[in-house]
Amino acid sequence: MVRGRGASEGVSPQTRSGDNGPVGLPNGQQGGTKPRTRREAAITSVRERVQDGALLVVVALLAAGVAYGLRVGFWPLQVMETWLDDFRAAHAAPIMPLNEDIVILGMADSTLDALPYRSPLDRGFLADVLSALLAKKPRAIGIDILFDQPTEPEKDARLKAVLADAPVPVIMAWANPPVVLSPRRQAYLSEFLSGLHPAYVNLQVDKIDGGIRKARPAMPDQPVSVSLVAALASAVGVTPPTEPHLIEYRRGPDGAAGPFRVFPLQAVPLLPESWLAGKIVLIGATAAGTDRHPTPFSSLPGAGKMPGVEIHAHVLAQYLDGQTAAGSGAYIRVVMLLVAAALGVGLAALPLALAWRVAAGLGILVVVWVGVFLLPGGVPVPPLGATTLAFLGGLGGGGAVIGRRVRAQRRFIRDAFSKYVSPQIVANLERHPERLALGGERRVVTYLFSDLANFTTLSEATPPEVLVPLLNDYLDHMVALVRDHNGTVDKIIGDAVVAMFGAPDDDPSHAANAVACALAMNAFARGYEARKADEGITLGKTRIGVNTGPATVGNFGGSAFFDYTAFGDTVNTAARLEGANKSFGTRVAVSRTTADLCDGAHAFRPVGEIRLKGKTETVGVLEPLEAATPGSAPVAAYAAAYAALDGGGEGALALFQALVRDHPDDPLAALHLARLQAGETGTEMTLTSK
Repeated sequence: MVRGRGASEGVSPQTRSGDNGPVGLPNGQQGGTKPRTRREAAITSVRERVQDGALLVVVALLAAGVAYGLRVGFWPLQVMETWLDDFRAAHAAPIMPLNEDIVILGMADSTLDALPYRSPLDRGFLADVLSALLAKKPRAIGIDILFDQPTEPEKDARLKAVLADAPVPVIMAWANPPVVLSPRRQAYLSEFLSGLHPAYVNLQVDKIDGGIRKARPAMPDQPVSVSLVAALASAVGVTPPTEPHLIEYRRGPDGAAGPFRVFPLQAVPLLPESWLAGKIVLIGATAAGTDRHPTPFSSLPGAGKMPGVEIHAHVLAQYLDGQTAAGSGAYIRVVMLLVAAALGVGLAALPLALAWRVAAGLGILVVVWVGVFLLPGGVPVPPLGATTLAFLGGLGGGGAVIGRRVRAQRRFIRDAFSKYVSPQIVANLERHPERLALGGERRVVTYLFSDLANFTTLSEATPPEVLVPLLNDYLDHMVALVRDHNGTVDKIIGDAVVAMFGAPDDDPSHAANAVACALAMNAFARGYEARKADEGITLGKTRIGVNTGPATVGNFGGSAFFDYTAFGDTVNTAARLEGANKSFGTRVAVSRTTADLCDGAHAFRPVGEIRLKGKTETVGVLEPLEAATPGSAPVAAYAAAYAALDGGGEGALALFQALVRDHPDDPLAALHLARLQAGETGTEMTLTSK
């Protein structure tokens, strides 16, 4: 029988949605009462599959969401994840040769022990060291020391003079909030740095454990907006980034943290000029217990905290090399958690025994955990703890959904006919159980085909979470209208509804009911299009074809499968009329056979005598009119113009021109005017497409 849109023969049977779940006529039902095998009983309907798929998606989203929420809000998991990230980063940190551009001059314990007082740093000593350093021609100098309180006036003045006269850029330390200085110390810092080049030395401290994992090159909303490292990079002609980023810590050639030359500050006068000339020199505290912070290297056994000046050196090396570590931002972590949860759900959906499923899950987790530590540094990796939780949540939740589906399948077997067969057929079979056997009968029926134009394009451009409920809602209403008008839904083919009137029960008004159903469908579809347009969704037109005639109706198939349907030319013609609407510009096309059987229940206006593709004889085609339109002036004007066209065309061109001028939105008037202007006459037309 005809199964496809446009009356294409040979399309495989489809299922359709209905009131009690995904319902169809007895398509796919077992003939007689012979029990099915378990494998056959496992078949589920379209709606059940959609519902299960939606539930599995929800499970995956929930599993990923809960895991992410624990990752960002559950302190023990945060600590574990942070340590794992640090441990991996420390092991994956690249081993680098000694950096040839950066030198660290540290205020070591030996430096401070030789001075008359340890704090604040002796300004006269620092002035002498800077003078000696400047004489060795460095490229730029960064000083990670806060000059926020006075010392001996003469030494303060001497240091200020050395800084002011420096022939190379010297970037001085500034403290932005949240570092809080007393008003007196803040005022002195501002005064001392007046005329110099201040830059903030704030480190971006992780709230979980105080570790330093990110650098913040700019703080636009603060008095000093550029970091010490960013200012040094700019001073030597390198453009620094502007957004926070992960610090790419490096290991030295011996595997230790920090591939930088470090000398005690007091050794500057003794160092060869070649060791400092052209270098970027960082000066800061390296003494034990002074300005030290946890870093990823702190996760290694026996490793301690890193001096702040060395952290600055790691960041500066990144800028000079043009390597800002990307890291895994929040959105990447979310995607990874979604993938893990989806993987768990997918494993749950596989037809595996529980033991095999557990073994496969453990294997996947082992691969993920080992693989993360084998990946090179700089590659975004999933948060291991949260990923494990997301995977296990998807596996457990997916298992629960699959178990629910198995139980639903068993209920399906028990209630197959009550759920999957049209109520009319169920009632008919209750009265006449002998009709459950294969066979058919010849009877006059009216067939209705409806199709949603351009739905394939819409489905390709619309995500499933939008498309599925949209299509289900549309089909639910269309199916309800068929039943409201005493029709039987034969099947649904994608977005197309195929319905018969006058079977399985006799209905003397089947033609009128089918036309009434078509008009109701058209009214619903127009309103539905408008509502969805307001939501930003563009639906195509719903086109409907209706035809009446003899057809063979009954149960067709084999011993294990049958389909209650009809076939014959009557069915083919109804499908062709649905497709013909596209050529006419109409939404509903009804054959003259159907219209004649309506006994005045509906009003129509003629479209023409149409020779459908593949047909030798013409079919009278009409457009049904809404109840309020039959007596209107446009309908009367169209009737006069069509009569002139049918009578040979005398005066038809002028009449259709006037009609199109007054009613430019009338598709049939535009159709016949175009035909007349192309030299065609009469009401007979041949369609070349289905």
